[in-house]
Amino acid sequence: LVYNPSTNDRYVFRRGEKATKSGVELRVKQAPNLRGEKVYVSSRMPTSAVQSAELSARVKQAGAEQISTHSLAFGVLLVAEGAAAAAISGVKEPYELASVKPMVEAAGGIVVDLNGHEIMRCDGTINGLIVAANQRILEEMLELGKAALAPDKRLEIIRRHMPQVATIQAIKSGYVNDVYIVDEQHVFRFPKN
Repeated sequence: LVYNPSTNDRYVFRRGEKATKSGVELRVKQAPNLRGEKVYVSSRMPTSAVQSAELSARVKQAGAEQISTHSLAFGVLLVAEGAAAAAISGVKEPYELASVKPMVEAAGGIVVDLNGHEIMRCDGTINGLIVAANQRILEEMLELGKAALAPDKRLEIIRRHMPQVATIQAIKSGYVNDVYIVDEQHVFRFPKN
């Protein structure tokens, strides 16, 4: 359950049921591309971002309108309800995402990190996020994000050592290291800086 006190809307999802907004089923937009669509751009972009202005320019170049909200969760819900075609954020600790990710997915949307990897958990460290209404929009957002944001170099290091790995799960480990779980036998630890 997510409640928006500004609009008095209740977003509800139960496993095995449809996600709803104030009783109406949530469905993502089936736009063929970003042209003429709205894109939520979070104010939380990583320090590795080229410039927030660069990302804004790329959204505009794609023919989309940049929008923002007071909350990452509500920005993501705009995709779930079809009010936006995509959302992008450089957030590293996505606690707000935990309540809305299942709603987006139930509405037909896709949630990945800035590298295009599925976000398995919302209680650790991630490399930003992209929420997209469909696969075509996701591909366009990944290209837009790659052009404007620097990739997580730690993922490149892991992939160089273990190229066969499909999923790398990042988690936060105390205050000392960023930890990446690759599989049941491999864990990579990186110093904070």
